[in-house]
Amino acid sequence: MEGSGVFRFDIDCSDGECTGLFYSRRIGRRPQIPAGAPAGGFSFTPPQTTILGAAKITGRVGGFSVGALNALTAAEHASIAENSSRYEVMAEPSTHYSVGRARREFANQSSIGFMITATNRRLAEPVRILPEQAYTGGIDWDWRLGKRYSVSGYWAGSTIRGDAEAIDRLQRSNTHSFQRPDAGHIDYDPFATSLNGHSLALSMSRIGGEKLRFSSNVSFKSPGFDINDLGYMRRADEKTVSNWLQWRRDKPSKHLRSFRINFNQWAGWNFDGDRMSSGGNINAHAHFQNNWRTGAGVNINARGFSDRLTRGGPGGLRNGNFSFWHYVHTDDRKKAYGRWMFFLQNDRQGTQVVEVTPSITFRPAPAVSLGLGARYFRNHDDTQWLQNLSGSKGSRYVFGRLEQNTLSMTFRVNYTITPTLSLQVYAEPFVSAGDYANFKELVNGRAENYPDRYASVSYDRNPDFRFLSFRTTNVLRWEYRPGSTLFVVWQQGREDYIEGLGDFRFGRDFGGVFSAPAHNVLLVKLAYWLNF
Repeated sequence: MEGSGVFRFDIDCSDGECTGLFYSRRIGRRPQIPAGAPAGGFSFTPPQTTILGAAKITGRVGGFSVGALNALTAAEHASIAENSSRYEVMAEPSTHYSVGRARREFANQSSIGFMITATNRRLAEPVRILPEQAYTGGIDWDWRLGKRYSVSGYWAGSTIRGDAEAIDRLQRSNTHSFQRPDAGHIDYDPFATSLNGHSLALSMSRIGGEKLRFSSNVSFKSPGFDINDLGYMRRADEKTVSNWLQWRRDKPSKHLRSFRINFNQWAGWNFDGDRMSSGGNINAHAHFQNNWRTGAGVNINARGFSDRLTRGGPGGLRNGNFSFWHYVHTDDRKKAYGRWMFFLQNDRQGTQVVEVTPSITFRPAPAVSLGLGARYFRNHDDTQWLQNLSGSKGSRYVFGRLEQNTLSMTFRVNYTITPTLSLQVYAEPFVSAGDYANFKELVNGRAENYPDRYASVSYDRNPDFRFLSFRTTNVLRWEYRPGSTLFVVWQQGREDYIEGLGDFRFGRDFGGVFSAPAHNVLLVKLAYWLNF
């Protein structure tokens, strides 16, 4: 991860989490073709792929920031036991990853750069359902017009090649959904051996000025655009526009250090012209003289069309909704300080989301910091997709009312033992339980009235679930000489998935987290600084 900023090439930051051409977790990822357990037997798939070796170089050459990365991962096999026999099947092929990046920077903070990535797999049965080759490339720019304005954007393209089965699997994935029966703009070809696409974004912004800032943005991703072999994106086939306007006051007054108010507008369509989203937001933030901070916002989303509603079947309308959020941060200069965040969303048709996130940090001494946080998330979704069923009367798309409760807690310890020796501890138990009722099927996704879109249906399966997880990471860092460091890291992961039980009980569920099956990892990293 060191020097990872050199490899940054953002594609989408609309949800607060940026996605782009390079996503480091693809290297060493969990095997993509896990083996199912046979009747009366069991199977085990490794939780990650072994990295046989990797090399990275970053730095500057003249006015350019440059970076290159190569990595090779091993083939991974799932172990299967059936009756008295044991055997292995491939779950992930040996893969070679390459990334190249260069960015030219200018005196006025303007920049222009390019990036290329390559993924090449050594395929064998049964992993030929993965692409054999995937390449992406793009150019991005940020051109400053004086001190106050910027014109930025990117263009990126992708091409993926493989067996027809692999490309068909991609076309049918939720990233693309080419097989949708109501997609009039896509040519679904189950015999294709390649998938190609491109993406473009343009932004005009006012980035300087004492009181007023703004940004206007347009972008699109063609239906065949896909960077997920070495990058990360959620979906293709979309066009978006958005606008942001901010009024700010950074001159301190009697009560305020600063104040900002933001106005946002957004809308999105697929290439068939269906409006998927449309909404607006107003939010304000204040920083007080006592160093407390607070903010709040209101979102209004109009009714939109979801072309991924049935995961490959026909799309349907989603109700508009209203949401409100606010936060408070106390003075972090004190020995003890806290944070609070609240979120509420409601569509007035039975769907509601509530999220509460409090935390507190305590510093008993300058070298010690203790943190405790919690997150409670309640999701009551009146139309949560469950399954697509095929029968003599055609396909049926089953939904249910989901009542899901999620609770997680985080513990953090930072202890600087000496100026050259420090310890960091992080732990998070996590529980999520979902209970389903009121099963229904989609009958007319484009009906104007919400009750006309669904009809009651009998569903003989029990989709209730309970997921338990515990994650901890403990890092000891020793700078044994100036610039040279030794890291010793111990990670433990526990998780368990229980089908058919969806009720939530705090004591029982959090007690079960620590008895779930565990996986431990020990990492050692040594860095030696050469000063020529």
